[in-house]
Amino acid sequence: MPVAPPVVGNSLVLFGLSLVASGLLGCKSDQGIQGQGSDPNVKPDIFVDPVRVDFGGVPYDQTETLSLTIGNRGNAGLDVDEVVVAEGPAFSLAKDWSPERVAADGSITVELVYSPINTEDEGWLVITSDDPDTPEFWLALDGEGLFPELEISPASTDLGDTIVCYELSETLELRNVGDAPLEITAVDQVGEGYSITGDEDPLPWTLEPDDAVDVEVHFLPETGGEVTGTLYVESNDPAGQRSATQLATGESFASQEVVDTWRQPDGPWAAVDLVFAVDQSASMDDDRQRIVDNIGHLVDTLDGAGLSWQAMVVSDDDGCSNTGVVGASSATAVTTLQDGVYGPSGWYAESLLSVAVAALEQGESGCNSGFVRSDAKTLVVAISDEADHSDADPEALVSMMRSYAETAAVVAIVGDVPDGCETADPGLGYVSAADFSGGQVLSICDTDWSDHFDVVVDLAAAEPTDTVSLSYDPDPDTIVVEVDDVETAAWIYDDAENAVILDEMPEASAYVEITYIVKDSCD
Repeated sequence: MPVAPPVVGNSLVLFGLSLVASGLLGCKSDQGIQGQGSDPNVKPDIFVDPVRVDFGGVPYDQTETLSLTIGNRGNAGLDVDEVVVAEGPAFSLAKDWSPERVAADGSITVELVYSPINTEDEGWLVITSDDPDTPEFWLALDGEGLFPELEISPASTDLGDTIVCYELSETLELRNVGDAPLEITAVDQVGEGYSITGDEDPLPWTLEPDDAVDVEVHFLPETGGEVTGTLYVESNDPAGQRSATQLATGESFASQEVVDTWRQPDGPWAAVDLVFAVDQSASMDDDRQRIVDNIGHLVDTLDGAGLSWQAMVVSDDDGCSNTGVVGASSATAVTTLQDGVYGPSGWYAESLLSVAVAALEQGESGCNSGFVRSDAKTLVVAISDEADHSDADPEALVSMMRSYAETAAVVAIVGDVPDGCETADPGLGYVSAADFSGGQVLSICDTDWSDHFDVVVDLAAAEPTDTVSLSYDPDPDTIVVEVDDVETAAWIYDDAENAVILDEMPEASAYVEITYIVKDSCD
């Protein structure tokens, strides 16, 4: 029972008794004469705006503050006893909560803070009040943390084999696949014989989302044997240090015989039409990726040579281009060719010489209409990890190609003959077609294909020459030169250029093979 004010006069005493009798003493001041407890229609009614708080994307090293309105639509005061984040450690109140009263038709503001922890953060805010209908109001909290993320590609790679004192290299891409700027603070390479070169700008390197920078890994062995290298990259990626591994093998000088080959160009041509016939077998996944990785280099080389060029990728029986014909003026040439590398296949999936015949036939008036140009060199680049299984023999298939494109030659990127390699069978059929057509044979077993596509461009753009550069420094006394399988002594070795110079210019499409033993020192 509330205590009545002191007695001043009879009238005051009577008034106090009247208040006590009516039960009004002790009621809250804004409840009026009727009182919250005595009239069910007089009560607070909580509302919250918004009913779900979404902070959106917030960088991982920043915070975001949003305002929340707690209002009272009722006709009695609302006591908000507690506001607390019940779940979600990424969310908090801007300041500690103290109980507050919200007048009828009034409101208060609460500041909520989001500090990202994960790429997706969720939580709940609980508001406790004396609203009789909703004593606890649960409010969903959402936020998206924007983090940098470093991806090193390839994550592991086999650089292959090299003779001691001769260098191998591989380009690694450091890409920010996250949603916030990535800061690379350190790049280190470990492993005997390994080194790196990268962006000329000093560290740190800052990469915006989807930006990338290249790092070149080099392997220069001083002794023979298999060596593992590791590239370590430090950045602000929350995952911490990232790494990529490399494997390479140095081979000793002892009896190391090398065979360098050269196909005399039949140009130079001002224009070239390129047909890439690509095996779609599952075993070709890694090889198709190498094609994709080197398409940009091919396009740059074609443009750099000043050639008027066209190119398309085929794989299905009908020979129709997988993604259309592109050329020097195509803004999307690289992506169009890359998309075409992964295409359909049919009965002739492993008979690419037959597919190429169909593609050139369609170049007259079919689905590839206008592709074959009479003033251009036509090169069919057949890429497969198996032998060609066409019904006709390779020479007949080349003759069929030339019935549609007179200058056609085959470049075979296939397994080594006669033994193949761990990842490919011997490219029988394709090798015969390349030799017969005056094309070139390249190894699908190699891990670095950039030189392969340089050879393709040289077949069209290079001028005839009497000079053949060698890959390694030879013991001059061991050099043997053959032109179209006939040994010749009509040559000299130029030590300054590390090249063999023939006495006479070989005829167009002549095949030059130079065998030698690498000299036994690094000097």
